[in-house]
Amino acid sequence: MEEFRKNLINRKRSITTEETTKISLILPLFRLLGYDTENPDEVKAEYACDVGVKTSKKVDLAILIDGEVKMLVECKSAKTKLNSNHLNQLLRYYSVSDCKIGVLTNGVEYRFFTDSVNAGRMDLEPFLIVDIINDDLTILELFSREKFNGEKISGFVDELKYRTAIREKLLSEFAYPSDEFVALIAKRVDSSRLTKDKRRKFKRLIGKELDAILSNVVVDYREKDNPVITTPE
Repeated sequence: MEEFRKNLINRKRSITTEETTKISLILPLFRLLGYDTENPDEVKAEYACDVGVKTSKKVDLAILIDGEVKMLVECKSAKTKLNSNHLNQLLRYYSVSDCKIGVLTNGVEYRFFTDSVNAGRMDLEPFLIVDIINDDLTILELFSREKFNGEKISGFVDELKYRTAIREKLLSEFAYPSDEFVALIAKRVDSSRLTKDKRRKFKRLIGKELDAILSNVVVDYREKDNPVITTPE
């Protein structure tokens, strides 16, 4: 993967079009992930998602395993900064396909989508974003031909969703400790009755300690390598 990263950095400088991005950056990655990009039974370009319908919706790339489409890939130029406006086509492709993974990429950044909110309707937010230049690329093994497993990916998505929700709740408690949280901590350190004045006092003290803990966590994070998202066991 490190060799691929170095090659991508060098190649990216000379790429100006979507087609060159696809040939020079995107297809080589899928080859690295174990797919035979020259075999139409594994990688199909301009794949028609709604066979049998007059107006066919064609996605840039379809990644197949044993004849089943596993990923739909919408490609943009390496010069393009990805945003939500690029989702329209991928949303349409996804809605007429049985595929569970949609990928939006400019060859450098890969955004992975699924239908965790409404079955059959692609989420508007990616469950994973991988920057080939800056991120740890181990997570991409989850989408390799050898290790691709729909159930494992679904479990991974669920775990990320719950971790995000938990993080938001924890950050909310750190910023504004709720009465329930204050009462829980107060009872652990003082078994006497929690009066209104005592609750106010504990809320102030807990807020201070949470700020101190968060400050230490930020310092530790900066001193260490950034944590990476690991593949599920």
